[in-house]
Amino acid sequence: MAVTPIIIAFISGLIVIFLSKKEHSKTKTIQYIFLLVIISLSLTIYKGVTKTDDEVAIESTEQRSTKKLEDSTPETEKLESNNTP
Repeated sequence: MAVTPIIIAFISGLIVIFLSKKEHSKTKTIQYIFLLVIISLSLTIYKGVTKTDDEVAIESTEQRSTKKLEDSTPETEKLESNNTP
């Protein structure tokens, strides 16, 4: 979802550069904006591809707690069935 606006800005930047070169106007400002779009796209892709140690730790903790919950469910059901009159 975050990549869509960046791709649109990238395509729009290409169009504006070609139009400005056709009219022989200065393109430095457009090139700087285009560079920012490329940098933001790179950072977004990098963030999406890599995982931090915190995210990995959180996922492993969630998996362990889910497994413990699943393992304790049969025991809880046995206790509840023993306590009913």
